[in-house]
Amino acid sequence: MGNKYPQTIIMDQCQTMMNAIEIVFPKTRHRLCQWHIKKNAPSYFGSLNNNVEFRNLFKKLMKGCESEAEFEDTWNEMITNHGCHQNSWLNNMYKLRDKWSIAFNGDDFNVGLKATSRSESANHVLKEISDKTTSLYNFVIAFEGLVMRWRAREKAEDFSCKQGKPTRVVKHSSLLIHAANVYTNTIYRLFEYELMNGTMANSKSGKYSCGGTLFMFEVVSQETNRVRTVSFDMDTMVVKCNCKKFESTGILCGHALLVLTRENVHEIPLRYISRRWTKDVKNRVDIVVNGGIGIGNVLSESEMVYSNQIMRFTTELVEKSKQSVEAKEILIRCLEQAASNIDKLNLEDKSPACQGFGVLNASNNMEGVHLNKEMVVFDPPIKSKGVPYARPRSFWEKGKNKKSRSSESSRTSKPQANKELQASHQSTRLTDYVPTIPKACEQDTFLVLSAPSVLNQIHTPINPFVGQQLYEPI
Repeated sequence: MGNKYPQTIIMDQCQTMMNAIEIVFPKTRHRLCQWHIKKNAPSYFGSLNNNVEFRNLFKKLMKGCESEAEFEDTWNEMITNHGCHQNSWLNNMYKLRDKWSIAFNGDDFNVGLKATSRSESANHVLKEISDKTTSLYNFVIAFEGLVMRWRAREKAEDFSCKQGKPTRVVKHSSLLIHAANVYTNTIYRLFEYELMNGTMANSKSGKYSCGGTLFMFEVVSQETNRVRTVSFDMDTMVVKCNCKKFESTGILCGHALLVLTRENVHEIPLRYISRRWTKDVKNRVDIVVNGGIGIGNVLSESEMVYSNQIMRFTTELVEKSKQSVEAKEILIRCLEQAASNIDKLNLEDKSPACQGFGVLNASNNMEGVHLNKEMVVFDPPIKSKGVPYARPRSFWEKGKNKKSRSSESSRTSKPQANKELQASHQSTRLTDYVPTIPKACEQDTFLVLSAPSVLNQIHTPINPFVGQQLYEPI
């Protein structure tokens, strides 16, 4: 993974896994799945399951508290009002409060996940394509089809993001126009919801100066009357809200968007455009400077990731530059400049695949590239095999074609038969079919052949003696 640790791991309450995560991923935030907690909690509450006030307080501890102080006040209220001091399960959960309450995890990026729903949904999908009786071969085939459908869906989403823009609720909103140009369609809808919810369901109650260009705003929710504090520096365009939605999801909250709208900010500040939610995230290259890719003794996996990203990035540049000669010239000049800069570093090429063909020879290799500004020859169109483009014929048209073909064949067969007959007449002689006359009849008799017998003999060359032969005495 390029010496990069996962930022958040969500799993069930397993002490063995908790100990392993602390050793292997010391910088990773380990959280407990709230779905499993809500599933197991009723078995430890007893008669408190019927108490609506207790259940609302416990739910607020998991999802409603936005600060540690608010969590402590809510916890003391629940324990004191309902006498839960001796509940061992609650006492154990209090020790692990930083792993399941959002009040302690607001600063960690978790994309808004609170449960292992992603892994559970993956398990559900795998159960749909297989069961206990499914063979390994059928499972692999079904899984490959499932992955192909996922990839096709992702490609369709990428195509829709690059080719068009989502429909905006407010057509002439500058913030929405900027968000539609930057974010993907899915993230744009979330941003649009936050903007509309922040401007329509919240109100700004006060603005206080904190010195210089820094101001403090109080935003009141019209639904819950909860007051959020938003700080905004007009010079550096730094905005922060105590709900910490941007820190956890990478999208500005409605309270911060309300302040930006009231202060006439027409574009999203660049520092608050999370790269992972943008359209061109696949066109960029990730390089970890400290202990990451290409520095010092790194893992082979990191080198492979670096190579894949660079090759994908350069391949897309080459494909884009094919559209014009000017783009080709720009790309070639940039590659020549990069090759010369890398040559100045005097790097040693240890890779056997790059010896004699590495960066040191890149400048010489680029000298052989010539641009033709006058004529561009494209590949000829190739018609693929398959269904023809012609209109399919009807039943009656097929019948007519059959009749016409049979008539043409009969017309061509008759002249050919006549020619064969004439050739056989020319090559056939009557003397060839005259039988040998016995010596006893040479002086007393002579041979008389009837015309039908001769014609019959001519038309039956296989058996020339089929016709009747007549001998008449003198």
